[in-house]
Amino acid sequence: MLEKNYIKKIRQRLEEAGYLVHKTAERFSKGWPDLIAVGNYKVLFIEVKTEVNKLSALQEDNLFNIAKHNGLAYVARMKKGQEILSMACSNNTYIPVAGWHHIL
Repeated sequence: MLEKNYIKKIRQRLEEAGYLVHKTAERFSKGWPDLIAVGNYKVLFIEVKTEVNKLSALQEDNLFNIAKHNGLAYVARMKKGQEILSMACSNNTYIPVAGWHHIL
């Protein structure tokens, strides 16, 4: 699946759950997560990756900085047809998330 298609799928899921979703523009927000979603008394920052794409150092720095400021920063990755969700932590590590129901 192409990253842009995966982003659309996630955006649709978030909007169906009642979130207001903004897709960041790469040229204006380099390194920021692909999606910012507001709803259910939360603001979610979500970086989307496919099997072949990797996080850049700047993207990781931004995710960890968001976490250090008590933000909810996630990486959604498609790997071998399975979705893998991880949450960035303030100690510069990631913890796995069992599914979207734990995020939304």
